[in-house]
Amino acid sequence: MIRRETAKRVFAGEYNASRIEMKDEGEGSPSYVLTPLGEKVNRIFIVGVLTDVEPVGESGELYRARISDPTGVFSLYSGQYQAEVTDALSSIEPPAYVAVVGKSRVYEPEPGQIYVSVRPEAVRVVDENLRNYWVLETCKLTKKRLGAMREAALMESPSVEEMVKLSYSPELAANACKAVECYDELDLGYYNSMLADAINYLSPNAQIENLKRDERIVIRQPIDRKKNDAAPIGHPETFEESGTEPTKEQLPAAAPVTPDNEAEETRILSIISELGGERGAAWDEVVERGMDGGLDRFAVEEVLTSLMDKGLIYEPTLGRLRRA
Repeated sequence: MIRRETAKRVFAGEYNASRIEMKDEGEGSPSYVLTPLGEKVNRIFIVGVLTDVEPVGESGELYRARISDPTGVFSLYSGQYQAEVTDALSSIEPPAYVAVVGKSRVYEPEPGQIYVSVRPEAVRVVDENLRNYWVLETCKLTKKRLGAMREAALMESPSVEEMVKLSYSPELAANACKAVECYDELDLGYYNSMLADAINYLSPNAQIENLKRDERIVIRQPIDRKKNDAAPIGHPETFEESGTEPTKEQLPAAAPVTPDNEAEETRILSIISELGGERGAAWDEVVERGMDGGLDRFAVEEVLTSLMDKGLIYEPTLGRLRRA
């Protein structure tokens, strides 16, 4: 009898950065996406804000949907072979809180270039309380994986046995060791900040030990574990020694810098409310108003991207913005 895989809770910021697909030994074994923090995902459980649903392709039988959480946006694709789920998904009017159980999917246009998405198996509309509970539980699980990755990365030769001695479960230990092996240059400081953002989303005034944005808690390590004489440009060791934060260009592509200024986000939300109407606020007008208030264009667009990632605003049509 084939065992049904457990649906894992993973934030979009971690899932979308996944670049490794793996498969257990044995005929008919399922495939998994291995996330940078060592979660093996065959099935995934998501609760977030459905921001848009649209048909793609000439036939119109395939739908693409986006669901945002406090760290990023999941991409979902559902078609004729999931007719019931596709009908349910396409009938929901965004924005809406939804819960989704789905299968991980990998698209590899070129060797080594991987993009992940989700094929939904079930979807239903939920309330804000369930979304907040999902965020809280996902924070707890992410923090466990982050701790395991820290311990594994600091070992000269990461091993499951040594990790288990540190009170990690055999599964978590094995996954962390595998992730350290596969992701040869992994900036855990980014995921540290991502987790802090998610927790602060639920409790903006929370004091979070070891999760402050300016703390980069783990260095990257090459697979061969040999200590380099000098850290390369962009290496977290460089930032820790200099006491400076990396620039956007120095961060890995999967770890964009996002604004963390509550006052700027509040100001942009107010502008969208003022300019909104039946069609929503025009993107260019929001940017211009933000610039009139002292922000530069790049800063305004970064704030808009952050607000969309958090599900606080959405685009009802291209170039128009509304508050969720």
